[in-house]
Amino acid sequence: MIALDAAAFLRGLEELHAGAVGRMNCVVFLCKIAQQLVRHMRGPLGSCFSTKEAEVLWQRFAVLDRALQVDEPYLVPGFQTKEPTTYHFNEMPEMDVDGFIAKWSA
Repeated sequence: MIALDAAAFLRGLEELHAGAVGRMNCVVFLCKIAQQLVRHMRGPLGSCFSTKEAEVLWQRFAVLDRALQVDEPYLVPGFQTKEPTTYHFNEMPEMDVDGFIAKWSA
């Protein structure tokens, strides 16, 4: 992904999530991992990326992260959040894996 290699990203994604159904959920989880990596640069992946690589990785995921949000913060019933959030908890964005790749590989 850092090297803009869409084919390699797809191969890796298929290893993580073999079935095509729900594969975008895996991409969302990867997005959240990348977000934490950029913020903290520690944990199991913290030593795998330089600061620059983590920033580039986050740039690739930033479009998806924005698509997961709403404009106005809101409280989510049933979740243990005390503060309003801008993230959708129950909806996926109008984006599939190919659309996600197209955003960062163009």
